[in-house]
Formats: sequence, C-alpha cells, structure tokens
Amino acid sequence: MIASPFGHGAIVNTDGAIFSFAGNAQKNALTPFTLDTVRGAPPDAQSIWCRSPIRRRRSSSRKAGGPREIHFGRGYATFRQVCGDLRAELEVCVVPDAPVELRLLRIENRGAQASRCRVAAYFEMVLAEVPLDSRGRLAVEAASSEDALFFLEPANDFVAGVAFVATSLANAKSECVRARFVGGVGPRSREPVLRRARRS
Repeated sequence: MIASPFGHGAIVNTDGAIFSFAGNAQKNALTPFTLDTVRGAPPDAQSIWCRSPIRRRRSSSRKAGGPREIHFGRGYATFRQVCGDLRAELEVCVVPDAPVELRLLRIENRGAQASRCRVAAYFEMVLAEVPLDSRGRLAVEAASSEDALFFLEPANDFVAGVAFVATSLANAKSECVRARFVGGVGPRSREPVLRRARRS
C-alpha cells in the first residue's frame, strides 16, 4: 500500500497488479481493483514480454523472460527482470507533495547488438467504484502538445475534477477505445494495436 497525504495512492501486488485510486480507494478508483480475484492473462500475454510480472497461461514460454525480482520499500515498489541481453526495471511510487503517481521504466541493453523496443502502457480508467459504474460515460480529451490524456466522469459525485495520464516517451501515440488496443470480439473487430506493434 502506497499513499500520500493527498489521499492519492496505489496497492501493488507481487504478480504485477497495480490498483490506483484518488481520494478514496472504494469510491474513486483510477484503475480496476483486481487483487482479490483470479486474474486472466491479457491477449497475447504469453507472446509479448511484459515488464510487470503478470500471470501467463503458459509460464514456460520463452518470451516470459528470466527470473523476476520484486522489491517493496517505503513509498515505492520496484520490479526487475532480465530477458536475454535486456534488463528492465519498473519503479512505481506516489509523489508526497502532489496527487500524482509515477511509473518509471528503465531498459538496459547489455548485449553487443542494438535492440529495438516498443513500450505500450495500458490503463483502464475507472473514476468510480467499479468499471461498470462509469463505462461509456467518461469524457476523454487529448493534449498532443503535452503527450497527455485527460479524463472526466461527470456523474462522479465523490471527487470532482479531472484525472490525467501523461508520458515522456517521444512520438507517443494513444488509443482510447479498449477493443482497438487489446482486441475486440466478432468478425468485424479490428486487429489490436498490441499485435500490430509486435509485428512492426
């Protein structure tokens, strides 16, 4: 459990689940709380190297990477993993003097060959108690000059305000429709962003 005096915080589990909230963990979830349920593997999880150690259907997959190390400290949690010549570290912390959560990703190439990596950050914004409470009601606005997305749930009477997600990645692109990112259902659904990025 990581929290600041502003009431902004996160609950981090050893399997890589991160539940973020603002003001109140029950009434104003930023991301879905799934720590007490059986987590299903995201699409293509077994064939995409994920920084956070999420559960996979086939844990023996070569793409799953090497041993994982999780360290919990005062106000932060750090995940480390080695996959071939690449060493990745994800640090999650809550800023003490502002209602902000940071996730810092470091990737180090220890090999002689150059390596190209694509970073895909996925957040299912809630701004309610559970995702069903706000599904279809979130207003989203993009600020390309700031590489940020702003979210508003007008029916949220617990916390009034705008939530945001921002990145420091160069030339970052965003997708606000979940089915277009992780994949939809049915013959007319488009190929998800994750699978297209993996091929390119």
